[in-house]
Amino acid sequence: MWIGRPGALREITDGAKSFDRSPDLGVSEFRALEGGVTTWVPPVRPRRLKLQWEAMQRADVAHLDRLVERVDGIGPIVVLDPLSGNMLAPAQAAGLMADGVAQWSFDQRYGEVLRMASGSVIFTAKPPAGESVELVWVWHTRVARFPVHAGVPITWWPYSLLISYTDGIYLTWYDSANKVVATSRGNPGVPLEAVAPSGAVSVQPSVRLKEGSYYISGAVLALGYRAAQLIAGDRPTGDGCGPYSITGYSHSATSGDGAYRDIGLELVAVTP
Repeated sequence: MWIGRPGALREITDGAKSFDRSPDLGVSEFRALEGGVTTWVPPVRPRRLKLQWEAMQRADVAHLDRLVERVDGIGPIVVLDPLSGNMLAPAQAAGLMADGVAQWSFDQRYGEVLRMASGSVIFTAKPPAGESVELVWVWHTRVARFPVHAGVPITWWPYSLLISYTDGIYLTWYDSANKVVATSRGNPGVPLEAVAPSGAVSVQPSVRLKEGSYYISGAVLALGYRAAQLIAGDRPTGDGCGPYSITGYSHSATSGDGAYRDIGLELVAVTP
């Protein structure tokens, strides 16, 4: 697991004693005078993370302390969870339009997105003759690219676009100065697996499309080597990957050994 500010993630090597990552449903119940029940569900249901460690090493504790105290700024926190099957947001992974959230980006001179009544999305590509349009899956509106850590493998597959009109799938790696470090290209017929290169702090997953109209449905962006599972049909729904804000923290000496700490950390996914 990697936790930290964007571009400054640290791997927490100690395994958590407990890890709850349930979404906050926020459902409210209302009972009418005659006894009937209705419910209200908020349109956004943020994921909450609750982690506990025993006997954590002091260097990791110091890193978490800095995050909690906001020593390095007040910005969002990133958590890269290796247990997450898909870093894309739930609606984004399913190819559904989420109200008020930009989930894809492209050169608007050469393409447009149409939302169907069902919520599904059609992308129409109109590139210059002989060229293609790049359609990018974005992390969120303020920071378009997904956070990564150098040396960590990433798997990318927009499996709903397995067609001859797809001009390759791509992972474009960026450093902390927003400069391109490297680009990995794959055949859309199979998942693209690539390791984040040295200096990379974020990645831009994309596909390049020739002229035509395309349904944008299933896609997976995941930590680790996941090609075999994806090809076998294991295509997880989107879990999202923040950004998060820390809402709770406990820090106490480990019983019997003051050199270590027992840590509790709570975070909630925040709206950009």
